[in-house]
Amino acid sequence: MKVEFLNPNIHAADIRRMVKSIETGWLVRGAYTRAFETELNSFLGNTSFVTSSCTAALHMSLILAGVKEGDEVITTPISWVATSNVILYQGAKVVFADVDPLTGILDINEVKKKITPKTKAIILVHLYGQMADMKEFAKLGIPIIEDAAHALEAERDGIRPGQLGFSACLSFMLRRTSPAGRAGQLLHRRSRSA
Repeated sequence: MKVEFLNPNIHAADIRRMVKSIETGWLVRGAYTRAFETELNSFLGNTSFVTSSCTAALHMSLILAGVKEGDEVITTPISWVATSNVILYQGAKVVFADVDPLTGILDINEVKKKITPKTKAIILVHLYGQMADMKEFAKLGIPIIEDAAHALEAERDGIRPGQLGFSACLSFMLRRTSPAGRAGQLLHRRSRSA
């Protein structure tokens, strides 16, 4: 099966399932969600549950890791803004560490330089299907929250997202164009109809 990255691949069967799901009256946490969680758990080899977004999962992970106001969380500047914003939601300080120039993934040696007594977690981003070296990061003894939005099928050294970290947060969001592209399309359409 081909899964497109930028354009949704929606078939008539998908539409029928969506309608059937809506007709049950369960818009969230219904039978389809539970079935998806079961399949995802089997695929990843861990326990998963669905949230409204990867952002919500990252935020929940920080709460569960006990991150509070005044704490520090190390992360990468090479990510979507949500990765840093959830740290700010908790009143914690965002501490950026540099990345490996070849992969764009946090450099563990740079992370080690940023660890202080106030460091309560690390949000590690597996980027573009590449996983960080979770075996090495796990040795730090600090909760590792994996932003695995780009790494559902990733594996490194026999490790999958969520198998060594405190949590792994996935995303199933699909975009046809960038927000700027959508705005440009709307402006273009308006100018043609005016």
